[in-house]
Amino acid sequence: MTFSHSYYIVDAALCGVHCLNNLLQGSYFTEIDLMNIAHEMDAVERALMAEQGTDTTDFLKFMAVSHSLFFRRSLSTEYSNFVV
Repeated sequence: MTFSHSYYIVDAALCGVHCLNNLLQGSYFTEIDLMNIAHEMDAVERALMAEQGTDTTDFLKFMAVSHSLFFRRSLSTEYSNFVV
């Protein structure tokens, strides 16, 4: 068995893409691919949670966490070019 390594500049935010591509021994995924997969999974999870009722404590906690994570991601993307 031979292993080939993909060498490319790895941004801190792309470690998941780098990890998957190295595991699969090729350039199979881009950050856009993984972002689209994550959005699809979020939609499925939201639908499954809503099936139990949108007024349940679990659903309300889920939505609160989802919104706070979305807000945090938005801020980190918006301010990622600033140097402190």
